[in-house]
Amino acid sequence: MKEIFNELTLPGLSTKHKIYVWYFVVSLCLLGSLAEAPFWFLFALVANFANTARLIKQVPLTDDIEDTKT
Repeated sequence: MKEIFNELTLPGLSTKHKIYVWYFVVSLCLLGSLAEAPFWFLFALVANFANTARLIKQVPLTDDIEDTKT
């Protein structure tokens, strides 16, 4: 359980990047869960998701999973 919690805290990222990642996750969940919303609201969700996609590009990703293990 400690390993799962450790990975969810996103070690190795700054606080700013952690916020970007969690913002992307929440936006993606909202985008997938509101299928029967009004059209204007879906447009706002897609615009929000586009913004999160722009922000997530700023987060440095490692190529190798072994680099993040301690």
